[in-house]
Amino acid sequence: AMSGTGSDNKIDAVGAERCLEVYYDGGCPLCRSEIAHYRKLDTAGRVDFVDISSPAAETGPDLERKTALSRFHVRGRDGELEAVRLPSCASGGNCRDGDGLR
Repeated sequence: AMSGTGSDNKIDAVGAERCLEVYYDGGCPLCRSEIAHYRKLDTAGRVDFVDISSPAAETGPDLERKTALSRFHVRGRDGELEAVRLPSCASGGNCRDGDGLR
């Protein structure tokens, strides 16, 4: 994964510069499904998908694990962090708040 600060640019095995980090809950079936879809779209390998359900996952000092589990978060190359609600989560629920999705 990238450093979690946006200050380091990571290069993947084929030389593509990573420009985004996407933090997601790999323990959530809905989140895994969404990420699988986005991985297919990322044919250039420019997105680093970080499964924050793993205790070893690094999110950076500005994102607590509990907060990260509540919805997807995206960190751009500039280090800015933004919470994102995906279209399938547009109702406002998430898999960790007991709304029956998980």
